[in-house]
Amino acid sequence: MSPVRAPRLAHRLPPLAALLLVAGAGHRASAEPAWRPSFERDGLAVFTRPVPGSPIDEVRAVQVVDLPASVLFATLGDIEAYPREMPPTVVARRLRSEGESTWWYMEIANSVVSRRYYCSKVTLRRLPTGVLRSEWTLAADEACPAKVPGKVQMAVNTGSWTLTPLGDGRTEVIFQSHADPGGSIPAWMVNRVTGRTMPETFANLKKAALRRSSVAHK
Repeated sequence: MSPVRAPRLAHRLPPLAALLLVAGAGHRASAEPAWRPSFERDGLAVFTRPVPGSPIDEVRAVQVVDLPASVLFATLGDIEAYPREMPPTVVARRLRSEGESTWWYMEIANSVVSRRYYCSKVTLRRLPTGVLRSEWTLAADEACPAKVPGKVQMAVNTGSWTLTPLGDGRTEVIFQSHADPGGSIPAWMVNRVTGRTMPETFANLKKAALRRSSVAHK
């Protein structure tokens, strides 16, 4: 699918997503590179931008979801369920917790390349504005293995989910991530594939949240 032109895309996006384009166009001289529209499908808008010092682009995806932010937030916070609910995660093992943050050992699987592993610090935040955020970054921990036989350690994995309640049972969901799988995968291939996985990523989140919601109402 060919890239969507920014003006046309901005016209159809939720307010915050449209502001991303406006800000990018108005501050070309700023230190951070501008977000570039990648594609839009079924209300999901995907953007990418280069990251200084890295061959791997950062990706951002925005969609209004017909589910309450609280349900989505609970789904994102149930990391132990990711191997069942949120592929490509196949292992999620809690290492320790401290306040709002939890450290995890994670593995993700892909049929094309070797399984990847990483240890991350995940922080769940409830902001005074009502916005809910799940943030993660790679984090060393004494329980995190330095090497795992047969698996490749991810070089970079940082990002966030931002959930903004819209007041009518809907939520503006923003996913943002910079992830370098490590190993010998060409950067151009990572950049090409990462954005294209966003529809599946959002679909998995919505399916898991719907299941959680239906169980809660039984």
